Amino acid sequence: QRERTRRKRPALTEERLEEMQYTLSEAIREGCAVRVTVFTPERDVVLMGYVSVCGRELRVQTCNGVRIVDVRDVVGVEIW
Repeated sequence: QRERTRRKRPALTEERLEEMQYTLSEAIREGCAVRVTVFTPERDVVLMGYVSVCGRELRVQTCNGVRIVDVRDVVGVEIW
């Protein structure tokens, strides 16, 4: 039953990927907090905080510490 409830990763358009990359770049350059939506097979997880990128890792400094996310799992980024 758990296998049946697993969701598939959404396919993002090239335009959407470029928008997210631009937003991340702006947030890092300006030092703005962001709201990052991360895909997981069970549900989307929303993280809010300051970001940095290291290779394929997105590091989100939240009020509860640093969360490291694979950039391929990011499905949304907004300046917060």
